[in-house]
Amino acid sequence: MLLPAIGWAMLLAAIAGFAIAALPEGFSAGWSVGIAVALWVAVSAKALLTWYATNYVLTNERIVVRQGLVARTGTEIPLENITNVLFSQRVLERMLGYGDVLIESAGSQGQSRLANIPKPESFQSEVYRARE
Repeated sequence: MLLPAIGWAMLLAAIAGFAIAALPEGFSAGWSVGIAVALWVAVSAKALLTWYATNYVLTNERIVVRQGLVARTGTEIPLENITNVLFSQRVLERMLGYGDVLIESAGSQGQSRLANIPKPESFQSEVYRARE
């Protein structure tokens, strides 16, 4: 979840560096750095808050998902209703150790996608272990 924020930070740092190099002598470099930092905070704040305010909890009876900082949403999936657990990782996600988990349940929810789970293969194994 934080990878886009890191990418924006690198891009804005490069733009600030070019702006500092292009500024005529007499102008303060602090302005371009300050603008770059302000843009980075504005762009990455959403990803940072989403990451901070999302919790996945696996208990011996259910999987609990809580999202949101001010307005909260929650989902509970009983382990007895789970029919299948799938995980997926793209190349970059595999290198960084995270991925998505898709939980199929025999209830009104059908499928629940848990995004950006650390070690999704281990999480899948833990869900099956908790079911037994």
